[in-house]
Amino acid sequence: MYSVLVLGAALHMPRLSGRVRPVVMEEGGMPAPDAMRLAELKAELDQRGVKWRGVAFERAELEGALAAARATPSRVVEEAREAPDLPNGQESSDAAGSTAYEEAYEEAFARAMGLKVKEIRAELAARGSGWADLFEKEELAARLASLCARSALFSASGALEPGKVGKVSAAELKQEMDDDRTPLLLDVYATWYASAGGWQMGMGIRYSTWRCGPCKMLAPELEKLAARLGDSVRIAKLDSDAEPGVSTELRVQGLPTLVFFRRSVDGGLSECHRVEGMPGGVEKLEELVKAHLQ
Repeated sequence: MYSVLVLGAALHMPRLSGRVRPVVMEEGGMPAPDAMRLAELKAELDQRGVKWRGVAFERAELEGALAAARATPSRVVEEAREAPDLPNGQESSDAAGSTAYEEAYEEAFARAMGLKVKEIRAELAARGSGWADLFEKEELAARLASLCARSALFSASGALEPGKVGKVSAAELKQEMDDDRTPLLLDVYATWYASAGGWQMGMGIRYSTWRCGPCKMLAPELEKLAARLGDSVRIAKLDSDAEPGVSTELRVQGLPTLVFFRRSVDGGLSECHRVEGMPGGVEKLEELVKAHLQ
């Protein structure tokens, strides 16, 4: 009886006749053209800007066009490998500057290629960079490597990025202070103040806490300033509560305090100006930067 049931099942099995093809993946994690559906072939050709309508009529022609497009060196990858213009009059053609970028890029690219595609996309998103226009893993890795390499040239500690305000620790601030390639604007702030006043219910402890209003008001204005200045000035922020020793060393008395550092005659960074409290909006901050750092 058992053998009859098996035979019956076998007689009613659908014939595959070679119709099911395994999906072959290329090295970059993309399906091979001959494993894609016709609609997928046409969609990727359109996304890559390859003209096929009225040119390629057979499936084999579409597959060949896509394979050729993928084999063409990516503009994204080639542009990412190029050393960026350096700030403060430094020439990107300078051998030392170009070599430093190339070394940082190759190291970052190798690390990125070791990640999964979704991990690369997550890092790009965390850095505020889009990736929807990229198709291959190599392109994603190149864009991430370029961002990492530019940050390495811009920030000695790696905590700061062009066009953004970065939070630094005491150790990271020291690294930034030892690097005099670009001016540095430091925001020493506090998250909370504490003072006497009020009673904690049920505990009999006299206390009161409130936010540092000027610190909170200054933060978005500094972000706007960073976006305007790009890679011409590094902008960092230091939590005075987390790093009280640095605040004391800098003789910070009021919060927030903006400390302006620029290259000294003898080399290295030295303080050239400071402002306590909220100096104003982004326009006023830009005036201060132009007056003291540019």
